[in-house]
Amino acid sequence: MRIHLTTASALRIALWATAAAFALVATPSDVSAQAMDSFGLGSRSTAMGGAVSAHVSDPSANYYNPAGIAGFDGVQLMAGYFYSMPNLFVDGNDSNVDDISGIVFGLTVPGSIGPVNFAFGLGGHLPDGRVSRSRSLPRRQPRWELYDNRPHRTLLSTNVAVEPVPWLRIGGGISFQAFSENDIHIGGEIGLLGLEMDTDLVQEVDFAIRTIRFPTAGVQADPTDWLSFGLNYRGEYALSNELIGEVAVDLLTPGVDPFAAYVLIETASINAFVPQQLSMGTTVKPLEGLMLSAEVTWVNWGSYQSAVGASSVILTIDVPPSLEDLISVPDSITPGVPVAAEFSDRWVPRFGGEYTEKFSETFSLSGRFGYVYENSPAPPQTGFTNLIDSDRHVFSLGLGTRLGMFRPLLPGWVDVDMHFQWSHLPDRDHVKQSPADPTGDYRAGGDIFNLGATVNVGFE
Repeated sequence: MRIHLTTASALRIALWATAAAFALVATPSDVSAQAMDSFGLGSRSTAMGGAVSAHVSDPSANYYNPAGIAGFDGVQLMAGYFYSMPNLFVDGNDSNVDDISGIVFGLTVPGSIGPVNFAFGLGGHLPDGRVSRSRSLPRRQPRWELYDNRPHRTLLSTNVAVEPVPWLRIGGGISFQAFSENDIHIGGEIGLLGLEMDTDLVQEVDFAIRTIRFPTAGVQADPTDWLSFGLNYRGEYALSNELIGEVAVDLLTPGVDPFAAYVLIETASINAFVPQQLSMGTTVKPLEGLMLSAEVTWVNWGSYQSAVGASSVILTIDVPPSLEDLISVPDSITPGVPVAAEFSDRWVPRFGGEYTEKFSETFSLSGRFGYVYENSPAPPQTGFTNLIDSDRHVFSLGLGTRLGMFRPLLPGWVDVDMHFQWSHLPDRDHVKQSPADPTGDYRAGGDIFNLGATVNVGFE
């Protein structure tokens, strides 16, 4: 009998350990991850299609334009919840993209030094499923690249802003994103040639949550009381997914002293990537109570690093001379190399509107709408990769009310807002160049539904 300890045999244990580590990372915990870029922050801004950089008027400014927090008159505290349900398909089969849900929050604290107003703020998203999520799929399996891992992250944004003159606000800050690092180590003994029952292995998993930081900055200008402009920048971040699987064992065979075997698997890929983006928006108030907004965002998807990363394998076995005819060890194992995603930059137009009817000093009602068009940055998947995406049409509606009847218990007001968002991704055909491609041609498309509500309390 001849034993070939190649990737199909000697590496089996390391691959099993790798799978176990990924399962550990995806295990639900008490707190979890983020989805602002795809599904918005706060019901009011989401209902208006995110076209709010010129006028944003609640703590969601910490995400949409940090300059806006300097325009608030008092402390504001916002908390809400959203639930997003992806229904994405490949050839009519459910792609099993996980639902996304969690808490959104924000806080602004204003102040002044003489005639100059300033403010501090923070905002973010705290998912209710995972602290950090990593998932690796086989290269041949089609993957919704923008909706699989990308939204599942905890995010915190901290900002400061100043209003040097009544019509100009400038702000900026640092945002923090969570990601995980994982190492696996296996030791013990493996029985061969009839001694399989003597196998005794011990597994050790090292897991750590890290943070990455990226900048945000913004400007708001109000040349008149009916016209506003906004400019907002968010920096790029890439969350690396590095996994090390190490197996160091003794091999047991009949009549031979135990001999050492060592396997090291190292993989490195981009688990989640958000490109730098620049938004330019304007808001007009043509009638009493009516607000209309338009915005365009440049998104630098051309700098995307593919999720198809690099891997390397080291295999060494100290084979005794008496077993050299039975055990064959390869001189080397071909490493995996990154494959370029070849994404392209895109320009995203956004439109939104709000009409507010004030019934009394303590009660008003607002209706909102929004539309966003996101052309896909991903090319047709005609070659080796299967990083699928489609154009996205986003339609949103919202309803909100402002309540001021809680005085003197609450010296201020309470906003209660709700939103519904429907994202439609038209079917897109991916035709492979090679008729022998193991994945073959396929069609991908679907819908994403997003519901949420937010409560914002303002103190005068």
